[in-house]
Amino acid sequence: MVETVMPVTRDQAGVARVVLRADAIVSAVFGAICLAFVRPIDRFLGLDAPVVAVALGVVSLLYAAVLFWLTRQPLLTRGQVMVPALLNTAWVVITAVMLATGQPDLTTTGSWVIAIVADGAGALATAQWLARRRMA
Repeated sequence: MVETVMPVTRDQAGVARVVLRADAIVSAVFGAICLAFVRPIDRFLGLDAPVVAVALGVVSLLYAAVLFWLTRQPLLTRGQVMVPALLNTAWVVITAVMLATGQPDLTTTGSWVIAIVADGAGALATAQWLARRRMA
């Protein structure tokens, strides 16, 4: 099914902009922390791959930049709100699979931390889906 692109005015997309901006701020902070504390995060999670924290940091900062840019556009479509909602939903699903399978082999504390991060992503995804629905 093809969705018709219906631009929404700034007022109609106000909630979506706020939610996307919140996601951008959280992602920027997360990315900066990942890059600033690569080694401690690696040890804390129980990984022997600092490249994971670096990759998460870089991708999170790029994602945040795109979201900030998106919130500054004069028109915002439902499809533009759907993409971050899908990405945050995917984050939650991937985290659940990682925790259920035990791969990668994380410390107990590391498992709790990524579960809490996934809870935050789930809250953002829920808010984004609701904001998208409100734009209809």
